[in-house]
Amino acid sequence: QVALGMGYYGSGGRFVLFLGTVVVLVLLLVTLVQWVRTLSSLGRMSNTLEKIEGAASEALVSYWRSPLLGAGPAPAVAEGERRGRPVYARRVAYVRRIDMDALQAYADDNEARVHVRVRPGALVYPGAELAWVEFDVSDEELAGTADEDAPQDDAADDAIGESLRHVLDAFYFGAERSFDQDPRFGIIVLSETAQRALSPAVNDPGTAIDVMNRMTRLLIESQQAKGASPAAASAAREHDRVTMVPLDEPGLVFDGFAPIARDGGGTLEVMLRMQRLLSMVAASSRAGTVARAARDMAVRAHAVGKEHLAVQADLDALDAEHRRLFA
Repeated sequence: QVALGMGYYGSGGRFVLFLGTVVVLVLLLVTLVQWVRTLSSLGRMSNTLEKIEGAASEALVSYWRSPLLGAGPAPAVAEGERRGRPVYARRVAYVRRIDMDALQAYADDNEARVHVRVRPGALVYPGAELAWVEFDVSDEELAGTADEDAPQDDAADDAIGESLRHVLDAFYFGAERSFDQDPRFGIIVLSETAQRALSPAVNDPGTAIDVMNRMTRLLIESQQAKGASPAAASAAREHDRVTMVPLDEPGLVFDGFAPIARDGGGTLEVMLRMQRLLSMVAASSRAGTVARAARDMAVRAHAVGKEHLAVQADLDALDAEHRRLFA
């Protein structure tokens, strides 16, 4: 303002200053509108469900692209025939994430193979086996430069124990589960939202139906994402010295739909929608385990509905829908 009063700017300068002021005001106005819109959506159920669905979708797509986190399948070895040393958990916690790159680097450096026995999302306790490490060299060779005056067995055990701490460090623990490497967690969180909606205090079957729609979309579309084919999954092995136990894929279906069937068994519209959605999953799933689980869940939900629906007309409608879809 002082510069303008002194005539510091010419006509061209004043015009540029005017345009700059207008641009700044427009940007401020747009930012304010966006912020108000964000504030208005915070706390809405639809906004919460979208965020949960987004996180669950990323985890599921990542799973179908690499079901074993880039590792190989766990070997089929009887418990008494295993070679190697176990790595145990030291506290009660959830496995939130596993650093597969660190395990591969450890295995390369120590001429070993790391067989991971838990997946992210598992609740472990002190003494629970996280992994077992199979060394290509003998215990004596692994002891390396251990004290020559110490008994050889003790030297080897000390060296191996120190070495296995690096394996334990590749496991990240926490009091709560994480979406990152845990595809079942997102389904569980969505299902819990539906359970609360079906509680007598809320009695909102519409939200439960919305949640089931989202779970169905997740189960089907995540398998159809780019790079999520079985061939791509089999070629996704990046860690040739690490193996991983498989995910309980039927749990993707049962974790989501079984609690809703239990709490919504007496609500006809919920049970009818569940039958239709499970038929979609059974028909569209590329994974046979998920398709079979959807059919089994439909039978289970049908049985729950027959126990809870009090009106004969509702029972007849559920029977007819189940026979139409799964006969």
